[in-house]
Amino acid sequence: MGPIDVKPLEIDNLSILYFLEEFIDGEDLKQVIRRGPMPVEEVRKLGIHVVTAIDHLWNCDPTQQIIHRDLKPANVMRRADTGDYVVLDVGLAFDLLDKSISVPGQVPGTTLYFTPDQLDTAKKRQMDFRTDMFALGIILYEAATGKHPFYTSAMSTMDLFKSIMHARPMAVRNIRSDLPEALAEIIMRLLAKKPHLRYRTCESLLIALNEVGSGGSP
Repeated sequence: MGPIDVKPLEIDNLSILYFLEEFIDGEDLKQVIRRGPMPVEEVRKLGIHVVTAIDHLWNCDPTQQIIHRDLKPANVMRRADTGDYVVLDVGLAFDLLDKSISVPGQVPGTTLYFTPDQLDTAKKRQMDFRTDMFALGIILYEAATGKHPFYTSAMSTMDLFKSIMHARPMAVRNIRSDLPEALAEIIMRLLAKKPHLRYRTCESLLIALNEVGSGGSP
């Protein structure tokens, strides 16, 4: 996903923001993960492509600070021709410098991919690109292991929220021993509860991902 060209439109005295998305011929990541854990190099490539999209969104306009807020496997497509991963559906994207149109107390997004930052609604104006990094951590954990780091089938929604806020997921390499240690460390760091414990910039995360060797079994 490259820079997003968001444009204003006036209709019947209503100001509307709109954007166009490319049609992607391929399959969404949710379908890919259903087939089981992904090869190591695919997990790494997925991380590189998604964090690049997070960076583009955050830096698409110097007058805005935009985060996606709904990163999940269903919103990531793998191109049939190149195998590249593309982030879709910025319908819940949030400009931190603009007025909120969400209902007070409402948490926009998809429950399985909520972040601690989103659940602490009193601090939503303090969110930044690292909120999307946490969701990326969940996605990469699932891609690597086939399991969600915080959810089990018996959980209620409130139990899930408590887990996201407070539980430390099982170490990735306890489930996927062939995963390179450096990649496992990246995934676990992305899942840190406090934003400052994740990566300070998208560039630093990209550097870390690019330095990961495929290691182990592909």
